[in-house]
Amino acid sequence: MSIIGHLNSSSEGGNATEEEKKPSPDKISQTANGISIKDFFDLSKPWVLVPDGSFSGFFNFIPATYRQGPWSPVATIAIIVIISFLSGGILSFLNGDFLQYFQEDQHGHEYVAFTQEWYMALLCFSWTAFLCWHILNYSAVGAGAWVTFTVWSWTCIVVRSGLAVMAPFVPGARLPMDMLRFPTMLSASLTFFLWNFVLFPIILVFIKDPEKKKKFIGYMTNFRLTQLHVCNIFIASYVTIYVGPRRQLHTGDAVAAATMVVIYVLVYYLILDRIGVHLYPIFSPRTPAVVISYALFFAMCHGGFQGWQKVLEVCYKEPIQ
Repeated sequence: MSIIGHLNSSSEGGNATEEEKKPSPDKISQTANGISIKDFFDLSKPWVLVPDGSFSGFFNFIPATYRQGPWSPVATIAIIVIISFLSGGILSFLNGDFLQYFQEDQHGHEYVAFTQEWYMALLCFSWTAFLCWHILNYSAVGAGAWVTFTVWSWTCIVVRSGLAVMAPFVPGARLPMDMLRFPTMLSASLTFFLWNFVLFPIILVFIKDPEKKKKFIGYMTNFRLTQLHVCNIFIASYVTIYVGPRRQLHTGDAVAAATMVVIYVLVYYLILDRIGVHLYPIFSPRTPAVVISYALFFAMCHGGFQGWQKVLEVCYKEPIQ
């Protein structure tokens, strides 16, 4: 969400000063305090719970038609179909031999403490956990950063590496560690490639003022955001390829990743959309064009599964079965 403040201040037009364009901490607190949990269940309340569909004005740069008004029937049907399809597949697999896929992998791996693998897992956990602390204490939005998919992805790395450290001592940590393997791979690669090769270049094109563009580049390449957007893929690769059972991906991994996607989609549309937090306007449900975004997203997920299979084949020197 820190990006939004810079985008907001970089928008063209209007006579407002820079300070007037930036939502103050008091205004942010006022907006947050004006929303209660019961508002989400109160049928007398409008779907959008904040004025103009923009949380504290952070998202005013997004066209109003993407923030307010009814959802597109095409988008609504698409969302219902996608959620139903993914949820149905997840439940069907859970009723079968879902856990067996992962349990078989665990039996073939030795979880030993104080080895090179264990120390590297400890190092990865310490570093990624430190960055979470840094976000909480030095980011402008603090804990609010956890509404972003980027920080969800980083948290997957933290949890998986932490479970790897615990695995030799706590057998119960081994199953969730293995289940987080592909969600960590996929979310890190989506964050890395989408931000660095799609979103970041597009944003630069839309910022016309050279001075503002320079400030934006400086901000987005600071220590914290460089870790989240660049270093994430390298840390995630290590803790998923060389920590834990060394195996190829299977159906269980796809189900685990689908579960993460369903959870984030529900949070995004049922909570964030209602409080005017529009982190990814290309996924606005108020335009039928969103189905193109859905198609591209799932194509990337499928490509991610196939791509990581190839990476693992090279790393483990074994053919894909």
